[in-house]
Amino acid sequence: MSNFYPVRARRLGRVVAACAATALAFTLAGCSGTDTGDGADGSSTEAAQGTPALDTATVTGGFGETPEVTAGDSAKLTDQVERKVLVEGDGAPLTEDMYPVLKVATFDFGSGEPLSDYASLPVQSTLAELQLPEPVHSGLLGTPSGSRIVLLPPATEAAQKPGSQQTPMYVIDVIGVEKNQAADGKPAENSIDFIEVSDGDDGSPQVKIAADAPKPAEQLISTVLQGDGPEVGAGDEVVVQYRGVLLDGTEFDSSWARGGVPTMFSTDGVVTGFADALVGQQVGSRVVTVFPPELGYGDQETGSIPADSHLVFVVDILAAYPKTTDQ
Repeated sequence: MSNFYPVRARRLGRVVAACAATALAFTLAGCSGTDTGDGADGSSTEAAQGTPALDTATVTGGFGETPEVTAGDSAKLTDQVERKVLVEGDGAPLTEDMYPVLKVATFDFGSGEPLSDYASLPVQSTLAELQLPEPVHSGLLGTPSGSRIVLLPPATEAAQKPGSQQTPMYVIDVIGVEKNQAADGKPAENSIDFIEVSDGDDGSPQVKIAADAPKPAEQLISTVLQGDGPEVGAGDEVVVQYRGVLLDGTEFDSSWARGGVPTMFSTDGVVTGFADALVGQQVGSRVVTVFPPELGYGDQETGSIPADSHLVFVVDILAAYPKTTDQ
């Protein structure tokens, strides 16, 4: 089975990941992994009691929206990390074995100037495996999905580069997903009568296609589990599990087959048929779709997908970030 993704631009995820990874890679002195205690310069890696410095700055924008800030008072900085919850989500709290999906922007606390764009860090490792500096790790641990938090390092932290007087302020939107996580919507009738979807022992969707399945001229979409979460919009970034097969039943790729680790796409970075099946759906839904070659890869052979292939996808929508103005 090829390591196929239903994307138009393969480099998209790598570019986004690199931007967000850079934003998170601040090195609080003396901190690495999940160690606790004091930094080498005497600064504390534990969160401060209260947020005396953060209370002097203003951060506006809801979860998934590009944050805007006004500068804070650097004289209020302490020798401890400050953490503030700006938006309290109502999803599952992030645990060590969950996969954090993060969207991050960084600003210079003293001036309010942006230090990095608001960008996504797609699903790649569990929280425990990411080896984040302790203040970031602790700041994320237990944060409910759908939350926006802000983190501020100690006054003694040398921020972006040696000799810099900037103190970075990190605005982080947090979603947590689990390995082998499936859609949790309510069962609904499948309107595509030649495709049968059932649950496997691990919760993954099993797909059976009738031997005499037609080749529809237009896309067919059926919601077999109806979620009640936010609606996916055009250009949104979605966290999904999916299985892709040809009309003859041959599977060409599956997130379930890659260890059950969810993946993340922008709906404007995937083939048209895949995007059209998701836009307008609600988080928590399982969607079945079959579409003709012109909505997929046309007359081009792509990996193990022959030219002129109809494609069938079963997609579990686990989470979504709204499209932002800087995308």
